[in-house]
Amino acid sequence: MKRLLLLRHAKAVAEDASRLDHERALAPRGCEDATRLGEWIVRQGLIPHFIMSSSSRRTVDTLRLVGSAFGHSPLVMIRRRLYMCHETDYPPLLQEAPSDCELLLVVGHNEGLQEYLTRLTGTGRAVPTCTLAVVELPISDWPEMTLAVRGKLVQLVTPDDLDPQ
Repeated sequence: MKRLLLLRHAKAVAEDASRLDHERALAPRGCEDATRLGEWIVRQGLIPHFIMSSSSRRTVDTLRLVGSAFGHSPLVMIRRRLYMCHETDYPPLLQEAPSDCELLLVVGHNEGLQEYLTRLTGTGRAVPTCTLAVVELPISDWPEMTLAVRGKLVQLVTPDDLDPQ
């Protein structure tokens, strides 16, 4: 069995016509939430073995802050294809994870991330910014990931669920 962590990026600054959406930075609240989430991940023993992240500034910054709590740096693959990807784009990306990876973290965006979580688990849960879904998968290797695979949502953690700093 493999486990998948799906993380929506932390709260970003408001859209602004003077900058590209891809380059939006995190808001102060987003920085705080991402730091607290990283600490929670460590306390739960969920440090990923491999990470895939969208190439946007807000996802990379979220990953940097979350990962600062890990104590080591798992291998990270930055993928432009994760930027605003559709729910059907996730399985082919997940198939690229190394075989020895038991716990994969993917940092992405809505609406695709939330739609994929719904398809994968059948839960239909909202995924606010800096929310982490922990999903158990009935597969033994990542190339087995297809749209037909159904996982079990073990936990959905929002910033409101985390201890305040």
